Amino acid sequence: MLLHFFYINFVNELFANEVIAYFKDSCQVVRGRNTIKIIRSVRWRPVIVSNVPRLGEQLCFALYAASNILTRAYRSLLEPLGLTYPQFVVMMALWEEDGVSITHLAACTKLGLPTMTPLLKRLEEKKLLKREASPGDDRQKLIVLTPEGSALAALGEAVTQEAFRRTGFETSEAKQLLDLCQQMIEQMESHSGKDSQPTSFRDTL
Repeated sequence: MLLHFFYINFVNELFANEVIAYFKDSCQVVRGRNTIKIIRSVRWRPVIVSNVPRLGEQLCFALYAASNILTRAYRSLLEPLGLTYPQFVVMMALWEEDGVSITHLAACTKLGLPTMTPLLKRLEEKKLLKREASPGDDRQKLIVLTPEGSALAALGEAVTQEAFRRTGFETSEAKQLLDLCQQMIEQMESHSGKDSQPTSFRDTL
């Protein structure tokens, strides 16, 4: 249970049908008929707040903060390669397996198709990948690494090793964390279709 004290200074001014009541740094406007001025005594009033979520106890915030700081670390490490972190994610997926469809690549990287399209275009401009027609269907395009894109894999491995070193984790600890994250992803995805009104991160801003 948290106990907050709000300093309340009631200075009510009614001008032309408006009463302004000041509560600390904010005010409320109340309509009225007469023109009066009311000044009440300054006093402390305790406000009891219970059952509030504590930021330091929230898994979502811990993951959010850790992701932010790790992404910032990658940003500086990837700058010499000329890649952003989302571009690097796509390149890692392609180093593992190229010659795949855009839909398959989007599923592997957890990036939506609207995000994937401009991202692939930029990587094409960097001459790191190209699109080729599928042997079984000329209308379907497959994403294939160029020799320059394949050669970048060694530098990419060095980047991931340095980022891992900065975390301070042992290999066994990282493996356990990866397993837990994957378990959470699978669990959350299994319930995502059951929400009647799913919300995106943008909806929460």
